[in-house]
Amino acid sequence: MQRLEAALDAGPAAWGWTEDHRWTLARITVLVGGSFHLSYTPRGICHLTKQDNR
Repeated sequence: MQRLEAALDAGPAAWGWTEDHRWTLARITVLVGGSFHLSYTPRGICHLTKQDNR
């Protein structure tokens, strides 16, 4: 998770998405697949990145 957090902190432009500076579930799915060789659906990424704020 620390490596993923660092990759996300670098921002979308660092990974080639220069048209805007927002992370989407689809973009994070591509990032995880390319960087970690893992296959997740956008829904799986949502569960992976969800933080419990209780």
